[in-house]
Amino acid sequence: EIIKKFIDKNHNKFILISNLDIKQRKLLSLKDFRIERQIENYWMSKLDSIKQEYWNVCLLDIKKLVEEYGRKDFYSQKLWYLANERFSPNGSKLIALEINRSISAWKGKKKKCIILDLDNTLWGGIIGEDGIDGIELSNIKEGSRYHDFQKRLKDMKELGILLAVVSKNNYEDVIEVFKKHPYMVLKEEDFVSMKVNWADKVDNIQSLSDELNLSLDSFVFIDDSPVERESIKKVLPEVTVFDFPKDTSELESKIIESYEEYFLSYKTTEEDRERSEMYRSEINRKKIREKVTNLEDFLLSLEMKVSIWKARKLDVERISQLTQRTNQFNVTTRRYSIIDVNKMLEDPNYYLYVASLADKFGNCGIISVIIIKAHGSKAEIDTFLLSCRVMGRYVEDAIIEAVEQRLRENGVNEIYAQYIPTKKNFPVKELFERLGYTLISIKEDGTKDYKLDLSTFPNCRKLLAKVIWHED
Repeated sequence: EIIKKFIDKNHNKFILISNLDIKQRKLLSLKDFRIERQIENYWMSKLDSIKQEYWNVCLLDIKKLVEEYGRKDFYSQKLWYLANERFSPNGSKLIALEINRSISAWKGKKKKCIILDLDNTLWGGIIGEDGIDGIELSNIKEGSRYHDFQKRLKDMKELGILLAVVSKNNYEDVIEVFKKHPYMVLKEEDFVSMKVNWADKVDNIQSLSDELNLSLDSFVFIDDSPVERESIKKVLPEVTVFDFPKDTSELESKIIESYEEYFLSYKTTEEDRERSEMYRSEINRKKIREKVTNLEDFLLSLEMKVSIWKARKLDVERISQLTQRTNQFNVTTRRYSIIDVNKMLEDPNYYLYVASLADKFGNCGIISVIIIKAHGSKAEIDTFLLSCRVMGRYVEDAIIEAVEQRLRENGVNEIYAQYIPTKKNFPVKELFERLGYTLISIKEDGTKDYKLDLSTFPNCRKLLAKVIWHED
């Protein structure tokens, strides 16, 4: 009850509660009852119940750390006698790292895509030399290390992490493995892109970045070759390079470590689970776009439908995710935690709007967030962001006009906006000029302030998508 009162008092804060690892207090025979284990299990059952009841409570799993690291090294008897400090320096470091990972997951700071080599990475051996029957891949003995590695990658894909291939190989040889090898866990459709050719991997990764519209710091590169890893480190320092183990029996444990360090999320949403398919659909759109000469005709042919609604409790995690991850089409780049979004949702001065997009190729999911702060008949755009997956389709024109109309209906007659420059949001530097806003001022740091009179709407916008409002 004391803990629940504390949580209720701090309902807008992120709370970590540790489980227990209790040292045995006295010597026991084999058959003696161990009260410590009963206490640990009782507390864990209570903690599970609290986690289910409160959205802002997570587990700090001390027990897992002790089991993985070893009790003798995790604790320090010497420090206990000297300073009443239970943990060894390494134990304290592990706890600090675990707390840091939890906070990063809470804030939504994570990588987006794993780039994989194939030979001696997804399987043992070289497909071009050993053939499909000669590579090391099975569910027993030596080949199972690659099988288990693939299973963890499959898990990550299902949690919304994108997988891509960059490999120097013959495409036909590679596809044969994906289609015919009985122990391939990963299939061709699990990858958003497969760049299998003899081009330099630096060029292929840059091409992949353009294709997926993701910045280079979104990627983690996995390759068994120290030469390729060093090349990426030097030429593309923004890309995180996986610490490939000399002993490949450690592959599974290493990828789990990387997941916890770079990809751990606070909660997996439906948007996350469908992410790979959304990116694959977007690549198909781009392929058709390359064959069409008139952009507007192409966009109209997509039959785009934008759905907009006032944010609900169930949208909070996705809104927070987008504010944390969206860099290019983000006019102010303000980062908001789940707690921040919940506060705004409860504040009558804030309007939070969410937009999703669908077209004839499929559903793109939630692609835009607009956060408005109202002051009577005036309002300001606190946040306006758009997923990089749909940039270039002018859906922002339809979204902003629909929101402006709704604000006018609510008595707002002037709306103010701001562009705050960052290293990555150059694509929206002239957005408000294009949307018909009046530039008021430019600060020394490049920040620009705008105003729009809502008595009339500018006729310069490209309204190519049908807008559907979903009411509460």
